Amino acid sequence: ITPLDEFFVIDTGAQPDIDINEWRLEVTGLVDNPLVLTYEDLLSFPSVTQIAHLYCMPGYEGTGEWTGVPLKDILEMAGYRESAVSVVFYAADEYDSSITLEKALQEDTVLAYKMNGVVLPKEHGYPLRLVLPGKLGYKWVKWITKIELVDYEYEGFWESRGYSNIGDVGGDPV
Repeated sequence: ITPLDEFFVIDTGAQPDIDINEWRLEVTGLVDNPLVLTYEDLLSFPSVTQIAHLYCMPGYEGTGEWTGVPLKDILEMAGYRESAVSVVFYAADEYDSSITLEKALQEDTVLAYKMNGVVLPKEHGYPLRLVLPGKLGYKWVKWITKIELVDYEYEGFWESRGYSNIGDVGGDPV
């Protein structure tokens, strides 16, 4: 496990200041029951803890212990529709990315609110970060505020600039 003070941080802009009393996670799009969840709501879900390696590029990688809610649980509560192709994540810093519905429903795809046993630090995405074992770091969206299910292949911030929409570790990122 990489200690927090040694874990790398890469951002595309300024780290947002989030007021947890105002923060909400919206789940919308191709769902039967759109959701608006508070931080306390997320903490009330059954949690999982897993160790996962975050790899961005050579020299920027670390292994963390991540605790949170399996994304599958949230999507099932929202009543995701089978016609959904992509699950899009929007962040408080205006970053965005997506994964396939298939990846979203895997047990190890987690919305993490803790890292290495403590509340997720601001620089690592407080209050909520996507944990995607096997995917490159640009897919691990930080500061998530909205999840939208769409019926097309969505290209996010880096993907619209030529990066792979798959984002597999060991794959060609561009």
